[in-house]
Amino acid sequence: MGEYSVGIATRSKIYDVAKRLFYEQGVKATSYAQISREAEVNKGLIPYYFKTKPKLAMQVDREFLGGIDDAIWGHWGEDGLTDPEFHMIYELLMFRLLGRDPQVLRFYSDVMGDPDCHDACLALQRETMGQIAMGSGIAVSDAALQTIVAMVNGTESELVHALQSAQLHESVEDFVRRDVLCCYFLLGADTAAVEEVFDRSLDLCEGLTLACGPDFSVSVVAS
Repeated sequence: MGEYSVGIATRSKIYDVAKRLFYEQGVKATSYAQISREAEVNKGLIPYYFKTKPKLAMQVDREFLGGIDDAIWGHWGEDGLTDPEFHMIYELLMFRLLGRDPQVLRFYSDVMGDPDCHDACLALQRETMGQIAMGSGIAVSDAALQTIVAMVNGTESELVHALQSAQLHESVEDFVRRDVLCCYFLLGADTAAVEEVFDRSLDLCEGLTLACGPDFSVSVVAS
């Protein structure tokens, strides 16, 4: 095996071990020493391949969120949903997953609460909000979008924290409805029309949730 192939295999081994540990015990409780010990590699190779633990965690987070995308499109088909329906179902199923899987909730909370992940989380949120605006035919300036992203990111972070500390007493469907209406209101959408789409999205994912494995593989399953 060539040096390049060995490097790829080592990087993949570190990543796979880190994913499992992040799922089992969270990002905060996982150390370089533990990753290197379980991956059977020199501790110095982790920053060599991934720079920092937050960057490694963000890579896992991106894979996890992308897996939700793939699971939803795989279940309904590429042409089975409008863009607004997709994003509303995404929010509903993701929060259903967070509410039923404490390991995923801990991981997601660790990432969102890490100051070193903040800018990357904002970039992901900006990407999502831009897609929502474009898919809904809403024109929004870059300056306005930046403000909206900061507001929405703060709201999601607080929702995740409240869910983790059992401070939310509404159903997932009710607080996600409020979250969705807030997002679209900030973008300047017709909230009555948004309510109609949300009700349709709620019907489409009735009886469904997401399942996540210890490798952060995601699938749509019956709840």
